[in-house]
Order: sequence, then C-alpha cells, then structure tokens
Amino acid sequence: TTVSHELRSPLNAMRESARLIEERAAGPLTAKQERLISIMHRSTERLLRLVNEVLDLSRASAGLLPLDRGWFDAAVVIARTLDELRPQAEQRGIALRFENGTGAPRVFGDQDRIVQMVVNLVANALRFTPSGGSVTVRVHATETDVRVLVEDTGAGIRAELLPHVFERFRQAHSGLGGTGLGLAIVRAMAEAHGGRVTVESEEGRGSRFTITLPQGAQTPAPVAAPTR
Repeated sequence: TTVSHELRSPLNAMRESARLIEERAAGPLTAKQERLISIMHRSTERLLRLVNEVLDLSRASAGLLPLDRGWFDAAVVIARTLDELRPQAEQRGIALRFENGTGAPRVFGDQDRIVQMVVNLVANALRFTPSGGSVTVRVHATETDVRVLVEDTGAGIRAELLPHVFERFRQAHSGLGGTGLGLAIVRAMAEAHGGRVTVESEEGRGSRFTITLPQGAQTPAPVAAPTR
C-alpha cells in the first residue's frame, strides 16, 4: 500500500504535466509532438488507474476500504451511469439497455463504489461482446436485497474458468485489454457492503453477473434529541 501511494504522486504530476503541454501551456506543438504527448497522457492515465485498483484491492483485503455510506435509489443512479457509458457502447455497435424491475431499489451504501462496480461489469461486458450484440443491466429489489444484473451476448466463459474469474489478474480471454483486476474489485466492494457477486455463463452465448446488496446493509443511527 505504501508503494502504491508513492507511485501515485509522480504519476499525478506526469498526468498534469502532459495535460498542460496538450493545452499549449508551454507553447505550440508540432503534429508529431501533439501525437506523442497524447500517447503519454493516455498511458499515464492507464497506469494511474492500475495503481488505484491495486490500492483499492489492498485496502479491501485488509478490511480498510473506506465507504461513504448513505441512502440512494440504485435504479436512478445506475440509469444515469449507463447514460454516460452509452456513447462507448454505440461506438462499438453494441446496444446498451437498462431495465428497472420490481420493488424500490434503495440501498444504504457508498454510491461511488457501487457505481464503480457497475462500470467495471459493463466495461467488461462491452469488451467481450461483438458489434451487433447487446448488454442489458437490470435492477430489482426483494424484501431483503437489491440485485443488479449485467447480462451480455458476448463470448461467454469456459466452464473450467468460471470458479476463477474473480481472482486477481485472471482473464477469461487474453488479448482484449484490461488489467485482470476489474472483477476482483467488484467482488471486494460487494463484500465490503455485506453483499456478493456471482456469475453464470455459457461459452459462445454470453454471461450474466449479479451483484446482490442487502437492502439495509446498515441502518443509519437514530438522531439524538437535542439537549436543552
């Protein structure tokens, strides 16, 4: 964890320097210089994301993942998140759909962390779904929990790999990008909320990941009456 923190400082400095150069803060750029600094900026962003993922996993493994809990409507938040991801899906020729099921999907949890779980699962689905396919996200509530399902029509996962998909640095398909940490992070964050994530898949027909979160993972403490 200390190493991760020490890596973030120079990476943040590199990212900011690249951004300033791209914005011509140091003067005009030739076309070649612009292309090279753009590559540097993207590579720095990618490495910083990897360091942040390693840091999150280290914290989660130690039971130290910070959670800023509060009540929110999971359907509203996830629908808004998918609106932000839809241009990426359209660029790949993939239909990204949202379905709000039964119940009132209110969750007491860290909204940013839960959004991160959904983003990781959708990004994973888009990566392994060919053009013309679809990714569908469903949210529904029961009396005890809220479930978020991410289903795709992609490549699917071989049966012998299914027990290992949530392990660090394990990938069902190589050569398609990713760090091998995204699904491990989803599991760690789901468990930090007192929930779980499961997967069902058939090779060649697609996969379905399900995040299950307790409706009342924690009950907000009652507000004490003011003293006189």
